[in-house]
Amino acid sequence: MEEKEPYEINQENNRPVTDEEWTIHSLNIHGTFFQYQIAKTVATYKKSKLSLCHTEYPIEFSNDIKQFETRIDVLGYFKKTRNDSAIYLIIECKKCNPEFVNWVFFPRIKQQLSNSKSNTITILQNSFYGSNNGDNSTCESGYITKEVQKIDVAGDCREVRGTYQGDIRNKTKTSNSSISDAAYQVLLGTHGFSKEQISPTLGQASLSIRHIFNKKIYYFPIIVTTANLYKINFDLSDINLSNGEIKLDKCKLEFTPYIFYEYPISPYLQIMHDQNPIDPYLVCQDLSIFRHILVVNSNSFTEVLDLLMNNEDFYFSN
Repeated sequence: MEEKEPYEINQENNRPVTDEEWTIHSLNIHGTFFQYQIAKTVATYKKSKLSLCHTEYPIEFSNDIKQFETRIDVLGYFKKTRNDSAIYLIIECKKCNPEFVNWVFFPRIKQQLSNSKSNTITILQNSFYGSNNGDNSTCESGYITKEVQKIDVAGDCREVRGTYQGDIRNKTKTSNSSISDAAYQVLLGTHGFSKEQISPTLGQASLSIRHIFNKKIYYFPIIVTTANLYKINFDLSDINLSNGEIKLDKCKLEFTPYIFYEYPISPYLQIMHDQNPIDPYLVCQDLSIFRHILVVNSNSFTEVLDLLMNNEDFYFSN
């Protein structure tokens, strides 16, 4: 009998049998190979504009109480030469939970209440000012708001099973741990990386950034996932207040290749805009306590890169 190579997968059902096959299977589930493919896509896609900076880039974010550490899965860099601005793509690669392969996104409640089609997002930015030699250079951290037309903005998300047919225990069980974990990690990486670039501890590295960029740097968080993404459409008036439920025929699921997720930022990650101080008469400042993360189905990742490349003025306007 011919001896099987240790890395060969059972061809009949593509299921692992040997210890070596189970090792590869485990790495598949963990997402190691998935991250490599996303990094390759960034590295090889229109090299004249987009480049791969790093993978597993270490980030530290600290406040007065605690120090937080994470790693950016894939860090991409896209430079706009016309106005000397740039955008960093902070990418979190997320293999979906095999039990919950569909992510369902809910519309924002405020948008439902007003029946508005307006979609406003915030993008984190650093604004650098100073002479070309770096003397008296200063930086302001904050965010800008942008109106998006072709991409929906969601206010909540739930992970659900791909099928509910057959003998499945806990059929109605849902989760939001994967999307929440991924959103937290990519926001921690985004805010930590932006803070790192203006830190005086970087010394000459910080000054070199100021030499190159005399205007704006944007930090764009993206989650690329193998999960199928859906947006759920319904009318608030169809929800029964007595039991909190809606009739099955009053909701529709619609597949979407990508969507903005309005993620509530932990207080220690919130960045107040230098130009807009908190109004003490307002209970909350939406622009400060939420950040918008672009969630992308992995099959549409190249399409999203096209969107970024072909709409530079949107992302790089002053």
